[in-house]
Amino acid sequence: MANRTPTSIPAGTPTPIPPPNATVIRTCVFNNPFPGQYSTNFYGLSVTGGGSAFGYSLLAAWPMDPAACAPQTPTPPPPPPVIASLPCLPFTYSGGTAALDCMGYAGHSWSISAHVASQCPINEVLRSPYPRTLVNLDTTFKLLKTQPDEQWSASLSHPDVDNGSALEADGRPKRAGLFRGLSIALRSSRLNPADIYFLGELIPAPAWHFSDHAWNAGYRRFPTEQRSAGNGLDSDSDALFAYETSSWGLPLRGRAFDFTLDRPAERYDLPAYLVTLSAACGHEWRVRWEESVRHVDRQDYANGQCFNIGAIRNGDQTLRWTESGCPPGQEHYWNERESFRWENRDTGWNKIDLRTAAGHGSPFYLVSTTRPGGAFRNALYWEGLREIRVPVIEVQSVARAACVVDGTCEPPQAEPGSLAPTPAVRVDP
Repeated sequence: MANRTPTSIPAGTPTPIPPPNATVIRTCVFNNPFPGQYSTNFYGLSVTGGGSAFGYSLLAAWPMDPAACAPQTPTPPPPPPVIASLPCLPFTYSGGTAALDCMGYAGHSWSISAHVASQCPINEVLRSPYPRTLVNLDTTFKLLKTQPDEQWSASLSHPDVDNGSALEADGRPKRAGLFRGLSIALRSSRLNPADIYFLGELIPAPAWHFSDHAWNAGYRRFPTEQRSAGNGLDSDSDALFAYETSSWGLPLRGRAFDFTLDRPAERYDLPAYLVTLSAACGHEWRVRWEESVRHVDRQDYANGQCFNIGAIRNGDQTLRWTESGCPPGQEHYWNERESFRWENRDTGWNKIDLRTAAGHGSPFYLVSTTRPGGAFRNALYWEGLREIRVPVIEVQSVARAACVVDGTCEPPQAEPGSLAPTPAVRVDP
């Protein structure tokens, strides 16, 4: 490597023209080229003839304050997002209930924990007429709207936030990477078929199945298998069915009627048909918290004017500088003040795929648990059952008045003697 005798060049002198194929190297050289002197600007010349080599010719040097070549303390990288370090992986699922547990805090000696669980809403169905229906009478079944079961965990904070050691007197954080008010949530909702897909799989419409005697197949006006939009009471009937044969003799037991009190009884002893319903339910998770972040306020010194290297440097810990954008031998300055503040974080709702999270065959769950009920004389009655059981009676003359069909008047009461069971030969084997 050949060194050329350098000459100090006053600030503002035009930049020397570098040799061909040279690249600029800006660095600090100690005790060279003059003892006790520092310089910053080199031209480096790559030499490749006859092999690979590297050398440089020193074309210019500028005296500098030794402090200008002192190593700068690098700005530490920001901490990873809190949620990326929070191990909320344990997920359990059973019978429509999802649970999420956060235990410990990755990479730290301390730990926090939280638990949250959410359950798919059951299917609430009102039928009319209620509590019994009549043969050959259209019976309506309405799936009620439901609100998501949204549950949030207790609020969690970094231990140094809880004990106050990482906070200023006014509550501002002293460093980045802290968190407070962290809550995890689970939400379970009936899925709307109008949304079409849930994690890439078609959302099925609520599916109804009506049990019936096999010999009624040739007379049925409504199919035993039906699907509906499930929009609730503000829509048309979600399902319709008409029974051609009474339920007497069937082993299943449904709600009776109290003739003395003239209202649905608390007994469940009337033979009844079974109606089953399944509706899709999906689960989602969410996390919200406040995280402490580093905020830097930068203010240019003298509007970014360039000065000779080292001319402005002093003991101000907020002062920063760079040669970038200035002529050789000069630099510009700014003051950089650091502070920390709280910022809101929210992951938003994220769908849980039960195929991977719980080994389920579908990304959603089909809810079949149903709470049946109905209205009688402007009062609403719910049953203590978890499935729909429909008692059907016969009368000697079936009323087909329009008001009975549309529900604006009561169906006729059973005639004396009509409550006898139907012959055994009409009972399904």
